[in-house]
Amino acid sequence: MTKVEWSLADGYRLMGFSHHDGTIREFRYGLVAGNGSQRRDLVVDVDNLQDETIRLHFAGVEILRVTELWEGSIIYDFHLAKLSDPVVMQEQFERFWESLQYNKECVRSLVSNYSSHLAVVLFGSYGCALSLLCECLSVSKTPRFI
Repeated sequence: MTKVEWSLADGYRLMGFSHHDGTIREFRYGLVAGNGSQRRDLVVDVDNLQDETIRLHFAGVEILRVTELWEGSIIYDFHLAKLSDPVVMQEQFERFWESLQYNKECVRSLVSNYSSHLAVVLFGSYGCALSLLCECLSVSKTPRFI
């Protein structure tokens, strides 16, 4: 796999690789041991329209909410920002906060405790949605052989 440098458009839209209209190939979530501690990681493999498999590795997942996520679900967009960034309080992250069902006091506590973490929202087909809070994201890709 080749590492992909990603960026944010408009301060929140994940860019740098093709994922729009890609389909989810695999979804793995679990504990990873290292350096005397454990963390939870999420790996999502997406087959894009350019015959590549994109791997999104979300490390140090603190919160994860998933609805209707299936192999073959179509990806429309990813929104991502640091929790300390004011954009996470705007409408682009409305689904993130709704999925957590947090009141304003919980939101303030979450922002103060995890300000350097990334808030991530996946928008997909047929009710597919994913919201998570993680320490970091790495992206890689590989050609898909037919």
